[in-house]
Amino acid sequence: MSIEIKSIQHTVIAVAMQVVGYLVTDSWLLGGLFAAGVFIGREHAQTEARWIRHYGNYNRENYRWYNAFEVRAWTVDSFFWDMTLPILVVLAIYLVCG
Repeated sequence: MSIEIKSIQHTVIAVAMQVVGYLVTDSWLLGGLFAAGVFIGREHAQTEARWIRHYGNYNRENYRWYNAFEVRAWTVDSFFWDMTLPILVVLAIYLVCG
């Protein structure tokens, strides 16, 4: 498990989204929720595509709504570095500034 540049970029983008959300709504919470929602959705979509590739024989019809929640479809990088780390950082910003 190693951190990659894209993981740092995801965190920086999440913080930027939270700041923009704060400037628009005057709420660190709403900005953080927006950023977290974007990264949760992004990683869920990528996990869905990964499941279809690896376990669904490249056939979308084999995919069910719950398959993206299977642990085998996630990688450590996608779960921790690409999704959880940006969420934890925006949560920390909310707790400190909110």
